[in-house]
Amino acid sequence: MAQLNPALLADKPEILELLALLDAKDSAAIAQRDGLLRQLIPKIKPYPIEQLSLDVQDVGYQARDGYQLVSRLYWPTELPHDHQSIVLYIHGGGLISGTVDAADQSARDFASLAKAPVLSLDYRLAPQNNASDDLVQDVFSGLQWTVEQAEHLGLDVDRIQLVGVSAGGCLAAGIIPLAQAHNIAINQLMLIYPMLDDATINEQPDLVGLTTWTPQMNRQGWQSLLKDHLGDVTLPSTVVPMHTQNYAIFPTTYIEVGDCDIFASEDQQFAANLKQAGVSTELHVYAGLPHAFESFGAAAYLPAIYQNRSTWLLKNK
Repeated sequence: MAQLNPALLADKPEILELLALLDAKDSAAIAQRDGLLRQLIPKIKPYPIEQLSLDVQDVGYQARDGYQLVSRLYWPTELPHDHQSIVLYIHGGGLISGTVDAADQSARDFASLAKAPVLSLDYRLAPQNNASDDLVQDVFSGLQWTVEQAEHLGLDVDRIQLVGVSAGGCLAAGIIPLAQAHNIAINQLMLIYPMLDDATINEQPDLVGLTTWTPQMNRQGWQSLLKDHLGDVTLPSTVVPMHTQNYAIFPTTYIEVGDCDIFASEDQQFAANLKQAGVSTELHVYAGLPHAFESFGAAAYLPAIYQNRSTWLLKNK
């Protein structure tokens, strides 16, 4: 039976009560949940990642349908604009929330961990999409812009790394067949508790009351993106990565997930499929951790996790 890491709960007894109320529908339960959240927030202290000095600028380009996208480039001040590796960072939010602005600190963290430029990719959110692949095509437009601007920016197109967090992991994995079709090389892929399968919408009894992203929330995210096509097994892997047929096209891949995350099973299966296809794959499954565990702030398990991430990212230098 899964249980949360005691270090996550230390001095935060509100967490277990809060998690039990995440899917609350009646007004009394919602008020109780919101009150617990107000008690919890002041107790959360960010994990102190040593920050690099960064030059930051917004960059604009068009999506395939002409929609204007605005991504954000973070360039370590100490690095010359000369054949640098780059991380393309894709934020999470269940396909229905999140912005480049909201992900600003996370993008800064990844630039500091990687000691490399980071481009935080903009994409439209469901359900505003017209086609099911609009979101992945938006982030692919960011990859294309990066390749087109590489010489001007001082980038090495042979050292592009994708980092996708949660729903961003869905989009990062979805980019891989698009990149292959356009002869764009991806050197490394990092998936942080990625959202990979629209089939993960049913209750997982062993995780009830332990999850920060519930099956009901997951249904809402996938339903918003896929609309009438939820559960359609003919959807391409660009949209639902677990539909991948040819895993051999993937670059060397890093996957991490907590075992109190509804994505734990699909992420481990995806890693197994990659390994079976001969793809060099590094998998970390962290005991007692839920989805987006960093949201609860500094804890004893985080130094090792951030070291794993940094070690992987620095391979691309």
